[in-house]
Amino acid sequence: MDGSNVAIVIPINHNNSESKIYNLYRNYSSIQNVELVFVLNSPTNTRGFGKNMVLVTGTWTSIYEAHTLGMKQSSREVILFLDMDQCISVETIERFLTPILTDKTDAVLNNMDYEYRKCRCTISILLFPLITNYFINQTDLKMDSFMFLPYALNRKAIEKFKVNTLDNPVTTHLMLMQNNIRVSRHLPIRNLYKLNDKEWFQSYSQAVDYHLQAYAQCFKNHNCAGFTSGGRRIDLLTDLLSDKGEIVPLIKSNIYADAKSNLSIIIPAQNEEKCIRSILIECKKLNPLEIVVVVNGSSDRTASIAEELGATIIVYEEKLGLDIGRAIGAYFSAGEIVLFLDGDFVIPAHDIKPFVDAIKQGADVALNNQNAFLDKKSQFHPVLACKYALNIACGREDLGICSTVAIPHAYSRKCIETIGYESLANPALSYVKSLIGGLVVEQVHQVDVNVLNRFRPTTHYRMQKDRLAPTTSVIMGDHIEALKYLGKVRYS
Repeated sequence: MDGSNVAIVIPINHNNSESKIYNLYRNYSSIQNVELVFVLNSPTNTRGFGKNMVLVTGTWTSIYEAHTLGMKQSSREVILFLDMDQCISVETIERFLTPILTDKTDAVLNNMDYEYRKCRCTISILLFPLITNYFINQTDLKMDSFMFLPYALNRKAIEKFKVNTLDNPVTTHLMLMQNNIRVSRHLPIRNLYKLNDKEWFQSYSQAVDYHLQAYAQCFKNHNCAGFTSGGRRIDLLTDLLSDKGEIVPLIKSNIYADAKSNLSIIIPAQNEEKCIRSILIECKKLNPLEIVVVVNGSSDRTASIAEELGATIIVYEEKLGLDIGRAIGAYFSAGEIVLFLDGDFVIPAHDIKPFVDAIKQGADVALNNQNAFLDKKSQFHPVLACKYALNIACGREDLGICSTVAIPHAYSRKCIETIGYESLANPALSYVKSLIGGLVVEQVHQVDVNVLNRFRPTTHYRMQKDRLAPTTSVIMGDHIEALKYLGKVRYS
């Protein structure tokens, strides 16, 4: 292999022995004309080393910061970035670099498919590279990322970002992918990381930090990578909350006889005349203060049936889109406990009551416990991966895949007023605000909504092979916003 166009950047910290450094040098210096850039964070004896070695001394705390320092000292066309604990055979390096040396690609990633299949996402930190690639519509990469060494870049790729971007490998990943550089993942270099041990990475929390910082920096708009908002009429909600709304809903209120109740049940509904009667019958068994049915874009008898059964109806002629009805219903409700249901399937009263009881007993958010459906022996659906990653990022890995994306769930009035009614328009965002706002969030009771929920081909099914289902797309976009918000709160 002719390495005249190649630099290899290797961080060396104070824990690395001189013998180890020499072994690394001896191995890689066998590549003809290669430039070896050793990045030191402490003085090291380098007597006996050859002329093809560049020594860089600087202050760095992560191997990625060391890579930045090393790259600044090299003018070679192709740069291979290694970990200090990696010693890869010259033959493997040659195979790894072949596509980039022959100008067939601009970057080479370590193919992590083996680890992906082996771990089956049991290592929670692997979720972040996975969902990151979903976020940027690079699902073919699976969990491959510039976070996993080795990787290589050519000058064309490096010129796409500021040099210090390398300090955060996830920012590097997002910026390069969004610039549509050519990427190869042709070769797996295995057994370099102890993925069953959280210590495989510099620190478990640091990996999360890299992702949150990168999301806050790189995702500027909500509708990135083609994600949709589900037709949400955010404008109507915003105008309502600011008392500037030109469209005033029709409200017919019926307060229940049991005025001692502090429970408000919120049900958005659109053309749900087949289900709404049965839903309300179950709800009335809880003796709520009120049931608020937000009827929007309906052309059937949903509103009249709800009114006949004593519900408070809020009627909009136009469709409100996903989750807006919940926010509007909560705004007009009066109870100290706010329970959210959907209008397209019936949940028995005995399965609703635990959520109400949890708020009565001091919880601020009562969640549907979905963790029984978390099968760690199978690959994660992107929605499950997003939910799990969000809980990890908020320091609540114990909640698994629970979130306010799934109904039923309940809030205390205190919680809603703390996070803001407008937050309810994005379930993932309202959930994050609850988790980091010092509020009590609990998984309460299991309701299998996957069985109960009506299948809608137009929203639940992928219309194109390379596209997510519309509902999945909305949820992914919501989680980008939630994670971006979390990143800004922590690092702004």
